[in-house]
Amino acid sequence: MPLAALLRIGGFADSEWATAPTVQAENVALVGLRSVDDSERAVLVVSDLSVFTMSEIDNCGLTSVVEDALTVVTELAASALGKQVL
Repeated sequence: MPLAALLRIGGFADSEWATAPTVQAENVALVGLRSVDDSERAVLVVSDLSVFTMSEIDNCGLTSVVEDALTVVTELAASALGKQVL
C-alpha cells in the first residue's frame, strides 16, 4: 500500500498528499513476490512496474533476477534523468 500511494495507484490516484514525483513506476522493481491476489495482479499487469516472482528466482537464480532488477532501477532511472550509469 505505501508503494501504491507513492505511485498514485488505485484509491490513491486522487490523493494530493500521495505523491512522490521522483518515483516512477517504470523504475521500480518488485523482487520475490509469492502470492498476489487477483486485484493486485490486475494492477501489476497494467502498470509499468517490473515484477520478479519467487518462481523466477527459482528458475533463473537469485543473481540473474537481482541483476535484472538493478538494471531497471539504475539504468532506466539514469536514462530518464539524462545521466549515464558508469
